[in-house]
Amino acid sequence: WIAVNYMVCDVQYGGRITDDWDRRLFNTYGKAWLTQVCLDPAFEFHKGMPGKYIIPANRPGYPGTEIDHFRKYIDTLPLVDDPEIFGLHSNADLAYRSAQTKVTLDTILDIQPKEGGGGGGLTREEIVLKMVEDLQAKMPSDYRTDDVVQGIKALGGMGKPLNICLKQEIDKLQQLLKVVRTMLSNLKLAIA
Repeated sequence: WIAVNYMVCDVQYGGRITDDWDRRLFNTYGKAWLTQVCLDPAFEFHKGMPGKYIIPANRPGYPGTEIDHFRKYIDTLPLVDDPEIFGLHSNADLAYRSAQTKVTLDTILDIQPKEGGGGGGLTREEIVLKMVEDLQAKMPSDYRTDDVVQGIKALGGMGKPLNICLKQEIDKLQQLLKVVRTMLSNLKLAIA
């Protein structure tokens, strides 16, 4: 189990975790869950919900260890987990949903048409158009693939976990830049 913990927590996933506290937390989870105890037929991840959070291998309704049995079990899990599974009080879910509702309602109120009196000044459309043009001017240029590859090679190549993580983050950022550019352009066209 020491080898399994090392392979999962330090090599496969742990190499992508750059924060020391996050790595420590992940290793703690590994020591708690990646043990012989998990293979015990009576094992449950959360005792408060019997039979709900289990490893379904060789259990009633989930015979054997075929991948389809695990998929069948995963399909039975709820889409929204109970906060008690994570050691939180049930009020944590209520507080989260209340905050989420407040944000949603605030957003709805913010996008409502505003009634204004008097004249002078810029219209809302002109203000938004000015903001869009300002944001477009501040947008960084696209990452050039050749420059990224050369930069990563200079850092030691793709054999290092941090460089793999860096490459993945650059790819995500490039996709984000593309989406933001498209949205700004569409917003400009919608206003015009």
